[in-house]
Amino acid sequence: MAAPGDSPGAEPGRSSIPLAEEWRALRRAATIVALLTAPAFFLLLWERNGWDPIWALLVTIVAARTMIARIDATNLPSPANNERCVSRAI
Repeated sequence: MAAPGDSPGAEPGRSSIPLAEEWRALRRAATIVALLTAPAFFLLLWERNGWDPIWALLVTIVAARTMIARIDATNLPSPANNERCVSRAI
């Protein structure tokens, strides 16, 4: 089955390649942002707020993973959203 937006003679799924590349690029950017901000957040929790280093590290890891997931979920269209938009346009 061809993906929405594919031309009739095109190879099926060709239109999803640019979307997959955008996903990868945004995921890399989100990971870089999380890695750059994590040490500052850890130091804030540990030194300024007086948290135990283990708890500060644990919360930092959870926060970094959550930030990456939120950036992915809010900025990139999901296949389900694309299908809904295409069906509304038809």
